[in-house]
Amino acid sequence: MFNVKGVFVKVYKSCKSFQVEVEEKGYKYLLSPKNRLTPAFCWGKGGLCVGELAYTILSDCCGHKTAEKYHTDFKWDIVASLPKKWTLTEKQIRDYIAKLKKTKARKDLHSWFGIIGKRRAF
Repeated sequence: MFNVKGVFVKVYKSCKSFQVEVEEKGYKYLLSPKNRLTPAFCWGKGGLCVGELAYTILSDCCGHKTAEKYHTDFKWDIVASLPKKWTLTEKQIRDYIAKLKKTKARKDLHSWFGIIGKRRAF
């Protein structure tokens, strides 16, 4: 799939038997769970298989460091609410991570200032 600028974009979509197909530069492949304890993926609910899918998609799309940091948020915000048939683009995933980074930075900053403010109050 191409984006507006004519650049290839990865597309993730559900398949039969809770598999996930990735299309990239005209090639298609299936994602494999990274954790050997989880033999398959699932979505549309909570659980270990949902977390595995969140981690695997983020790892494939954005790298292992990003997956380690944000897969729990991605699991609950996105993967746990996916319908039976779904499609996610690399752009949608990267936009979500960018917004999440800004939100987390803002929350961290507010909590830091909150702690400093309380200490100064004494």
